[in-house]
Amino acid sequence: PEGPWETQERNTIAGWHGWGAAPQLFDKPEYEADRADLAQRLGDDAYRSAARTTLNAHYTDPRIVEAMWETVSGAGVEGGPVLEPGCGSGEVLAAAPEGFLGVGVELDPTTARIAQARLGDAHEVVTGNFAEFEVQPGRYAAVVGNVYICERGSSASCFGRIVSPAMPWMVFRS
Repeated sequence: PEGPWETQERNTIAGWHGWGAAPQLFDKPEYEADRADLAQRLGDDAYRSAARTTLNAHYTDPRIVEAMWETVSGAGVEGGPVLEPGCGSGEVLAAAPEGFLGVGVELDPTTARIAQARLGDAHEVVTGNFAEFEVQPGRYAAVVGNVYICERGSSASCFGRIVSPAMPWMVFRS
């Protein structure tokens, strides 16, 4: 259902970690009936998007999320707008300390809707490709997230100068 969601619904949806946990659903013959059901439920465009994101839609452990926010605080950022590229189901923004206003960018429309419903009015989720997302200089106090692999082959090609391709997760102070 569309949000706003009740606390119990948000707690339930917090278990959704994206399509990365189920790539076999989209290509193994034994899942043909499930695939047809999912395609019918999502619609053609959302189904294709879900299948496309299996490579880079993965769960971020809460310990890593906590370490990211500790790093943000350690960098002297105590609040303000933050950007999360590839926000998935909103795990990182859901854990944001008080005072942070997040903007998450998520490629898959189904996952973006889940993230927005989970996060409510606390943060904004934009559906789109981060490689095409216009980042306004000086708008964000920090960039935080779990770096994903993009269609171009490396995170660096999607994030330009703000990311080292060797980083498994990132925190940047703007």
